[in-house]
Amino acid sequence: MERITADEAVQMLEHFTGKRYQIGSQKEKARMRIEYPKRYMRKSEILAMKNPLLGENVLERAVMYAPESVVRKIDPRKKNSPLVFDTVELEKWRVNH
Repeated sequence: MERITADEAVQMLEHFTGKRYQIGSQKEKARMRIEYPKRYMRKSEILAMKNPLLGENVLERAVMYAPESVVRKIDPRKKNSPLVFDTVELEKWRVNH
């Protein structure tokens, strides 16, 4: 009998059933944390990392629903001011949501 990893098992279950599963303990969940190069980053910088866990829709959801400690505009008075993410707070928010 061939052995498979937990990640492979999750992929197979998702492929066959169409549902997402989580196999494992908190240790594996901690492994899914993302390392950021800087503490404060613009949205374009985060998207340039090309991490599959941080897509455009995750960042847009953070803009709409996360507290102000996670994401804010550089100058709130300006309509087109760039968004700046506090990556430590963003990671805490992303893991919980």
